[in-house]
Amino acid sequence: MKITVNGHVRECVQETGGQLLDELKIDDRFIAIERNGDVLTRQAFSACTLEDGDVLEIIRFVGGGC
Repeated sequence: MKITVNGHVRECVQETGGQLLDELKIDDRFIAIERNGDVLTRQAFSACTLEDGDVLEIIRFVGGGC
């Protein structure tokens, strides 16, 4: 299936959001996830079944500054 992650179309063999995060090596403690326009909790995304055509935005929080 094909999904879009942060504007990039990719072939996806993962069945769940949690498997996708594992493949992308993304620590789910510091992210926000939007799936098809809906903001999801980390737990909901990790358990959700990905579907062909899903559009995901994964945002990582970064601290810092002066």
